[in-house]
Amino acid sequence: MASRLSFYFALAVLLATVVDASNSISSTSDEAVSISKSLFAWWKLDEKIGYLVADSSGNKATGLVKQAESQLAHTTDGIVFDGATYIFMGTTPSLSGQTDFAVHAWVKVPPHIKQQLCIIQQRSDIYGEWWLWILNGNLWFTVYNREYQFNIKGTVPVTDGTWHHVAAVRNGTVGSIYVDSKLDKSQNGSKIVNLNSSLPVFIGYDPRDNKRYFHGELKEVQIFSAAVVPVGFNPMSSYGIIVHSSTIQQRCMDRVAAFNMRDSALPEFSI
Repeated sequence: MASRLSFYFALAVLLATVVDASNSISSTSDEAVSISKSLFAWWKLDEKIGYLVADSSGNKATGLVKQAESQLAHTTDGIVFDGATYIFMGTTPSLSGQTDFAVHAWVKVPPHIKQQLCIIQQRSDIYGEWWLWILNGNLWFTVYNREYQFNIKGTVPVTDGTWHHVAAVRNGTVGSIYVDSKLDKSQNGSKIVNLNSSLPVFIGYDPRDNKRYFHGELKEVQIFSAAVVPVGFNPMSSYGIIVHSSTIQQRCMDRVAAFNMRDSALPEFSI
């Protein structure tokens, strides 16, 4: 029984869901397709010293922390951004063309903060950009290239001094934002605009306008090159992936039944 429970937990942490063009939900565990293939960049922000932020996706999108102070403000949960700190990722994690994509992060913002805040963006002084900001305490997700594909301003507050999982997703012409796995708002654009991969990625700052410094804490920032949506809140997941519990439960039962029929031991999974 213990091994089976471990099996369930491992799958629950590793699996996620993707919304396809028909707006149906399908698990990325479908045989050869795994969530790791769409994980484009993953910054845990758990470094204790130094000015480099590791990319745990394996794509080598190392970030460089820049700030006015001489000491990094790390905590056990993430990095503290004090309004003068940001992270430069360069163009290694930059997205291109009309690809579906998603951005996930954990944010903790003090309730007294009222100004615009940049969580993460791919943006510069040329077109083909996207950003996930906070405006008036709510999420703001935009994709733009000479015209807006969508410009979504949320309604669910995320600046209350507690941790929130936030996500922004482009799925074809549709853009959506989520707070703690629940859909906040969606918008349907008239067409899919191209992203420009020559634009660098920044966490915590908008250098084009020289403002929108983040105030608060960030951790587990991820970029996916697929429309990975948070459809089942799992605050215990250290992987940062939000899973669709019913899909996983059924898939777990199917695989357990298959192994039982073969009188074989359950496979080992590592997280």
